[in-house]
Amino acid sequence: MELKFFNHWKTINQQINQQDLDLFIAVSGGVDSMVLIHLLHNLHLKFTILHCNFQLRGVESDDDANF
Repeated sequence: MELKFFNHWKTINQQINQQDLDLFIAVSGGVDSMVLIHLLHNLHLKFTILHCNFQLRGVESDDDANF
């Protein structure tokens, strides 16, 4: 699964570079968001993280925002 993800993102990264685009990743701070950031970081991609706090988990959501 991880290899399939890496291969897919390599293709997308080529398109981003060819068109001189910026990559923005919106995350909530949950486990799925952190895994996505980890995978993109391992691909050595340049990207900007945009945090979205939907306040669905109370203090935990605030802690995610602070992180």
